Amino acid sequence: MKIKICCVSSLDEARMAVNAGADAIGLVSAMPSGPGVIPEDLIGEISAWASGHVETFLLTSLQIAGRIIAQQRPSNPSGLTGWMSAPAFDRAVASMRINWLTSCWPPRGADPVGAGACR
Repeated sequence: MKIKICCVSSLDEARMAVNAGADAIGLVSAMPSGPGVIPEDLIGEISAWASGHVETFLLTSLQIAGRIIAQQRPSNPSGLTGWMSAPAFDRAVASMRINWLTSCWPPRGADPVGAGACR
């Protein structure tokens, strides 16, 4: 079993997660709503420190491949999670150096929270 701690919001929390045995941490970028959002520069700082310790996942609300790629590059996470369409997903995958990618998109007209189909 692997354990991921989501919504890590500081280097101290990242260290606590590693010391507690986490295999991965989740970092939340700007979202339309919800808890856990941290600035992009802090995501980069935490991701850089964590790269030698655990996998890092960036949660993004961006849906355009070029913007996702531009957001991902400075923080260089090992994984990416977001609500991308299938074409954006495919373009993003082709351009990123990541180990894990989860893309979820809801059926047309559905509430995206919990309704997505993930690849």
